[in-house]
Amino acid sequence: MTYVLLALAICALDRLLKAWVVRALPLWASRPLLGNWLYLTHVRNTGAAFGLFGGNALLLAIISMALFVALFFWREHLRSLGTWGYLALALILGGALGNMYDRLAYGYVIDFIDLRIWPVFNLADSAVVVGALLLVVILWRQEFAG
Repeated sequence: MTYVLLALAICALDRLLKAWVVRALPLWASRPLLGNWLYLTHVRNTGAAFGLFGGNALLLAIISMALFVALFFWREHLRSLGTWGYLALALILGGALGNMYDRLAYGYVIDFIDLRIWPVFNLADSAVVVGALLLVVILWRQEFAG
């Protein structure tokens, strides 16, 4: 049950950051945070990662819901992966919920973390990517350890 609370906390933090960005920065505006390395940039993404499938917010929301349900039911399998498996699940679920909320509420996802060498992203995106990578490492180690 702790992983559900962590997932909800990630989603809530993502929502808070997105609300702050919308209030603090006009759409398409950018402000440096750490020299030329990190910028706060307010953009809208109607697609998936890197703007793929742009304009398909409803389809992407449905896919997110399906993945959310699948991961929720897969949680029992993750029990065998221990604490790290639950952490990976919480990161993925929390991030998916944060972006799914945007897609359903606005028809786009609010992105704001800009490294200038990568497309602009948000906390939810980061949580999904880190959770997925963690899950891959866990499963890979389990496969080769056994």
